[in-house]
Amino acid sequence: MKHLFTTLSLTNFNEQDILGTLTEDLNKSDVSLTFRWTNNRQLLFYKLHLKSNGKTVDLLNRVTINNASGSYTFHIGNFDEDTEIEISYGVFAIVSIPKLIVILSQTNPTVGFQTSPKDPGTTNKIDSGNRLEETIKYKVQ
Repeated sequence: MKHLFTTLSLTNFNEQDILGTLTEDLNKSDVSLTFRWTNNRQLLFYKLHLKSNGKTVDLLNRVTINNASGSYTFHIGNFDEDTEIEISYGVFAIVSIPKLIVILSQTNPTVGFQTSPKDPGTTNKIDSGNRLEETIKYKVQ
């Protein structure tokens, strides 16, 4: 969920401050990373790091996510235009995953593209007990 009005001072504000803060919040881009894989196959997300402005953050907070739904989306964050980000992730196939893709998307402007494998329309295959680790470098539009 998008957090609005986080920079609004609660000690001294008026209606113009509210409108200005809202405009600023809505001009930022939400960036998400979606994993789409063969349904009913166990996939374990064990690493999701974001590097931006020289700082690295563990977006999973040292927790693993075990999922078999075939689709999972992570909200990476809100960013201003031209912000350079680096996303590193790691997934582990508990069972063989015949098809898996990774899609990066952003709002404002609406952008979405396949990042893994890089050729649109192709898929990754991960054998049981194997990992897929990759890093994406992206400049927010």
